[in-house]
Parts: sequence; structure tokens; C-alpha cells
Amino acid sequence: MHRPTNAQADDTALYPWECSARCGFVVLAPEDPAEIRRIVDARMEVRGKQRLAFLEDQERSKLIRSHLLKSRGYWIVVALVFLMAVWQLAVGASLMVVLSVLSMCLPFSIHAIRWSYRAWQVRSGTLFVEGAFGRYVRDMLWVRGIQ
Repeated sequence: MHRPTNAQADDTALYPWECSARCGFVVLAPEDPAEIRRIVDARMEVRGKQRLAFLEDQERSKLIRSHLLKSRGYWIVVALVFLMAVWQLAVGASLMVVLSVLSMCLPFSIHAIRWSYRAWQVRSGTLFVEGAFGRYVRDMLWVRGIQ
């Protein structure tokens, strides 16, 4: 969010803040970034719930399944990369090569967790809720079968 260049400074005034991606979203708020953040966060949560409300059960389950398949695909890639690192270690490759291959597990596992989290968000309706990812990890909601 940024303030248009033609806005004048005033302590009590509300300024039009617009989306820097030029999406057309504008909010009137004081010049306090924390207040702008609070307004935008509340708006995002409402819009996320509205978007989910328009999805039928069949569309929602299709979206959840799509996210879970992406997550599982990334976990398969992580397993294959890990097996490749073990194989390289077994054939006597240098430790630097093995560590380089193992380092590829991190981005793929991050993507796997990301898509699993997205599926949980759609299933539980927790789009744009502050602290939702922490709850997702802390309550072990990433373990299949725990809801």
C-alpha cells in the first residue's frame, strides 16, 4: 500500500491508500502503518470467507484434493532426492556433492508443507487468519487424520 503523491500531510486526516499492485483496492486510513495493516487484514479475512462461501462442496473437495496431490508430489520428490543423496554417499561421492543434493530437499519440503497447509485452509475455512499456520503446526494438523 502507498499513499498517492498528491495527498497532503495532516495528523487528523484520512488518506486514500491504494494497492501498489494497481488492483484497484483503496482504503481510507490515517498515516499510521499499524492502523492500515489492521484495516487491510480485517478486509482480507472477510473477502477470503466470502470466496469460500461461493464454492460448492464438490468444487471445494476438488480444490482440497488438488492441493493434497501437489503436496504428495513434492513429498515424493523429497524422498527421491534423499535417496539420490544416499546413493551418492554409497558410491563414494564427496561430502560436498552429497550436501548439495540434500540441500534440494529443503525447498521441495517447503512446497509440500505449503500445499498441505493450503488444503487445510480450504477445509477449515481459515483463509487470512493471523496465527493460523502456527496453530496448524502446533496442533499437529499436518498429520493425516487429525482435524
